[in-house]
Amino acid sequence: MARRVVPGVGAFLVAAAVVVATLGGASPARAQSLAAPATGDDRTGQRVVISVSGSLHEDLEVFAAHGGARLGVHGLVIPGWLAIELGAGLLYTPEALEVPLELMLRKPFRVYRGLEIMLGVGPEVVWISATRASQAGAPPVAEHLDFGARVAADLWWWPTRHVGLSFGPAYEVLLRDGLQRYNLGVTGGVLFGF
Repeated sequence: MARRVVPGVGAFLVAAAVVVATLGGASPARAQSLAAPATGDDRTGQRVVISVSGSLHEDLEVFAAHGGARLGVHGLVIPGWLAIELGAGLLYTPEALEVPLELMLRKPFRVYRGLEIMLGVGPEVVWISATRASQAGAPPVAEHLDFGARVAADLWWWPTRHVGLSFGPAYEVLLRDGLQRYNLGVTGGVLFGF
């Protein structure tokens, strides 16, 4: 089987490597300040965050963009080091209705007071219910599950103590019947912190 080259994957991996190298190459004092737990007067000290966002996904196989919505619950497990996100979404394409479910491990990096970057990776399951034949001409498959992984980097801004905004890119690799599907997406929405 020939290896298929997917446009954008190389650029995504290079960008991810640059981010990791930049954050990993920070001085110990800077790294400690980025990963330090929030203090009482900081706006990034929420233990539980609910995110409601819109999403736009680009299927890199057929180069088609599709919109949807996402809901996530983030729990801070180790302040400044580990958050766990349980997320669900609804994505409508002309061929199918997709419902992704994910469990992501996230590393928070405080950039400035009220501003943080959340890097995450985790497994994903996508339930797909086909509505009509695909663009490739294949007959519709009634229902099936795709399994894969998701990588995301979100920027969270907290203008107030309990309400914030999020924006960030995501990349997914999904597997079904030995075939791979690649998605590049972006999400943006509102955060509610407790």
